[in-house]
Amino acid sequence: FDEEAPIIVGAGAVIETHAYVVRKRGEEWCVVSEDGKHTFGCHGTRSAAEAQLQAIEANKREQE
Repeated sequence: FDEEAPIIVGAGAVIETHAYVVRKRGEEWCVVSEDGKHTFGCHGTRSAAEAQLQAIEANKREQE
């Protein structure tokens, strides 16, 4: 897989009208809004960032 490509969890990974993706920034993996304007957390590994993205998606489903 392409380590630089953004990851989007599910088609409905949207909270407050933002889609969240995982992108590499330097040596860190960050959960950011798809437009890149908001950063929600950065991690040392891609898997940790993906776990945060999964948690955001799970929280969104619980609030619906």
